[in-house]
Amino acid sequence: MTSLKRALGGIALVVLIAASGRAHAQTLTPGPSDQPSSDPNAPVGCPSPTGQAGATVSCPQPQPPPQPQYQPQPQYQPQPQYQYPPPPRRAVAVSEEEEEPLYKRIGIGVMIGGGVDAFARSDMRDVTGTGASWDARLIFGTHSYLAIEGSYIGSEQTIHALGLQSNARLIGNGAQAAIRLNATTDFIVQPFVYGGWAWRHYSLTNNRINTSDVANSDDVYELPAGLGLGGKIAGLIADVRGEYRWTWNENLVPRVTGGGLKMDRWGVTGNIGFEF
Repeated sequence: MTSLKRALGGIALVVLIAASGRAHAQTLTPGPSDQPSSDPNAPVGCPSPTGQAGATVSCPQPQPPPQPQYQPQPQYQPQPQYQYPPPPRRAVAVSEEEEEPLYKRIGIGVMIGGGVDAFARSDMRDVTGTGASWDARLIFGTHSYLAIEGSYIGSEQTIHALGLQSNARLIGNGAQAAIRLNATTDFIVQPFVYGGWAWRHYSLTNNRINTSDVANSDDVYELPAGLGLGGKIAGLIADVRGEYRWTWNENLVPRVTGGGLKMDRWGVTGNIGFEF
């Protein structure tokens, strides 16, 4: 029995060795497709047309390696610059280019007017009547609390005395400078007070022969003071004012005791004009 097993084992070993050698031989022997091709243009691994009689061989042609395609670079585009908004303008500030001229800021006005006036003392009223007055005025400061006025002043009234003709007239012409204090500046209504100094020259007219004690002319100095109420709209200005004038250096009508009668005056006038 042991001999039989050994015999079977030997046979199996011989068969196994034989099978291994055959497989090894097939591996080392090249087949028809493994033969190198005699066609120099044939690709590697493609069998030669002579490998099999009458066989047509179609081999893939070698493809060139892909060429990198040029990708154009995007052109540089400048980035838009941020525009800063302009600073807001201050409503209360006025630049030098927009600043109003000086005469606009202070206000300059031109006015003309007239009214009634008369002498305030009874002794002068006994020889004169209530008369008319007129003026032309230039004002610096209609938009200010403090203003300056320069005026031409005139007056006319009857005068009667022994030795004068019945139609004799007493004419006064002069100049006045005054300081004016305004209660408002740019408001439509403008109350004010004023005071100053004036000179008036009196002369007799319509009297060819003077045999009276009344002088033909006289120069009188006055201190005018008064108050008024003005108004302005769209460049037009107007006012009404009442005043009293103290005088000195009077020699028109002599007094018994010497010198001349006091010639203080009162007056009420209305004026209209425009401002620059």
